[in-house]
Amino acid sequence: MWIKKLVLMSMVLASLYGCVNLNTNPAEQLLGQWQVGIAGVDLLVEYTQNTVQVGDSDPVPYTLSGNMLTFTNGGSQQRVITFTNKREMIQTDPLTNTSRIYTRL
Repeated sequence: MWIKKLVLMSMVLASLYGCVNLNTNPAEQLLGQWQVGIAGVDLLVEYTQNTVQVGDSDPVPYTLSGNMLTFTNGGSQQRVITFTNKREMIQTDPLTNTSRIYTRL
């Protein structure tokens, strides 16, 4: 009988951990270095508190409102970001509905 209770409690705790793990703040999850493949080329992308840098290019300012990422250099480009886990981010262009998968380094 106690084994059934232990198994049930383990399942409840595991599901709660999964919910907590996926509901973290996008602003915190975004920070750091990511790799993305574009046109067959792997690029290094680094997000700081308010800029993003792709490879050796100059950093570009961005804002984040919820899961809407807006790049503010010479115009305005937007991406919807989602995190499938701690190591994977998907950025989707809301105009074209195209997505890119980023992997945390």
